[in-house]
Amino acid sequence: MARYDQEDREDDILGNMIVLGVSLVVIAAVVIGVVAGIDNSTIAGVGTWNNNTTLDAICAQTDYKESCISSLKPIGNKSEVIVYFKAAVNATVSEMALAMEKLKVEGGTLSDEGELMALQDCMELLDLCTKELESVNMLVNSTPKLFYNDSVDARSSLSAVITYQRTCREGFKEFESTYNMDGVLQRSSELSSNALAIIYEHSENDDKEAESLVPPRRSTNELQGGLYDGYPAQMILAGDRKLLQYHSFRKLDGQAPNAVVAQDGSGQYTTIFAAIHSYPNGHKGRYLIYVKYGVYYENVIIAKNMTDIFMYGDGLNKTIIAGHFMDGTAYRRATLCEFLSH
Repeated sequence: MARYDQEDREDDILGNMIVLGVSLVVIAAVVIGVVAGIDNSTIAGVGTWNNNTTLDAICAQTDYKESCISSLKPIGNKSEVIVYFKAAVNATVSEMALAMEKLKVEGGTLSDEGELMALQDCMELLDLCTKELESVNMLVNSTPKLFYNDSVDARSSLSAVITYQRTCREGFKEFESTYNMDGVLQRSSELSSNALAIIYEHSENDDKEAESLVPPRRSTNELQGGLYDGYPAQMILAGDRKLLQYHSFRKLDGQAPNAVVAQDGSGQYTTIFAAIHSYPNGHKGRYLIYVKYGVYYENVIIAKNMTDIFMYGDGLNKTIIAGHFMDGTAYRRATLCEFLSH
């Protein structure tokens, strides 16, 4: 039986990274086409998801067995793996809601400025957790084959839930707070860990060589862990590769940048912040932001509703974002932060 420790879970986060390389590129749409295949022996079915198992057997795969048994006990001592997994996700959703309610109530007793900042971070992070869990539920409620083929996405979302909770707890520890955030999130953290362990155990034989359920494969250099102009090939869509190949960036197939940032005033905006906030509500399609040569001392935040931003610069060591806040939580000090949308 495969074991999956905390570091492995956190390493399983695929697609929540922004890469700055030869050109400054931010793909805020995050339409990351992660493809998970299926083991040759299970192509005709859905792997082990429909197999019957016992409560003890399913919980033996987890790190927090007592929490697992108590949360899945209503299902009974014997059921299908997929039924137990759905229940594990739903139990995490319920526990996350309880944690958020507790924070809302107890947060009113906090007065320290640092603790209040950490509290605000936690409310945002737990909201992100809820959205990640919703995305897992959408996958698990789809057809069995589709869910199995998308198991990497579900694992990624559950890994994100674990990481968001850890970030929340670390925010309070930064300010040496006596507030027991570990206690607030203990059960939700355990349940999300258990859900991830279950899905990992039953999808670890994903085989990318199984072709019947996946799109046609591109070249090895392009798709199998290689780089494209310094970027992970899996993150670069065909249209985006055309943008990376285009040297002028001023106009591509009739599409000029929607916003141009230039410190010398030659663009529409002098700050990246202003350009990002020019993104129209309800915008459809790619929104191009061209950031000209310069060093921009900004902390750039891309909101969840800005779902299709493509930001690029003049190249390595030419367009640089170097902002950094010395105050606040680590969550707030990131130079570039993107809140993902599902």
